[in-house]
Amino acid sequence: MSIDPPSPVPNFVDPHKILAELELTEGESVADLGCGSGFLAFEAAKLVGESGQVYAVDIQKTVLSAVQSKINLQGTRNIKTVWADVEVLGSTKIKNDSIDTVLLASIFYQTKKHGQILAEAKRIAKTGGKIVIIDWEQTNIPMGPDVKLRVLKDEIRKKAEAIDLKFTNEVEVDSYHYGLVFVK
Repeated sequence: MSIDPPSPVPNFVDPHKILAELELTEGESVADLGCGSGFLAFEAAKLVGESGQVYAVDIQKTVLSAVQSKINLQGTRNIKTVWADVEVLGSTKIKNDSIDTVLLASIFYQTKKHGQILAEAKRIAKTGGKIVIIDWEQTNIPMGPDVKLRVLKDEIRKKAEAIDLKFTNEVEVDSYHYGLVFVK
């Protein structure tokens, strides 16, 4: 049973659709950096199963407390909350080269330290692991962050490729977001 309300916006981010397209499988490890409410982390936990592990990482302790409450309420056993500043290399304390899929959703508009965040994602991703970036399209819609704060997908792609992440494909998210997949 889900305790999340239905999305008030039709065709808005569907975590199951996105993660199914990424082909997460039983036993994999996932890190959701800047997890927010955990909507991607909880869906990832279902897909990787009890033999998998999901790290829900955020800098806001109140957000992590809410995620932990939901973990406790639902009896989810494969999500671990981690307080960290993902702009600081090594702050997640997740082992180097240990994560199958790193998720970065709707965080790049909040900072200018894109390179540092990408470096932390690269550090924890396994060789051949995926780094998935989902962020706001540069369109003027009546929701989301100010359009001036949104980061163009081409800019993110250049920064990721500058640290030797290989762009593989885009994932369909919705009309308001883009999704980029890189491999370490």
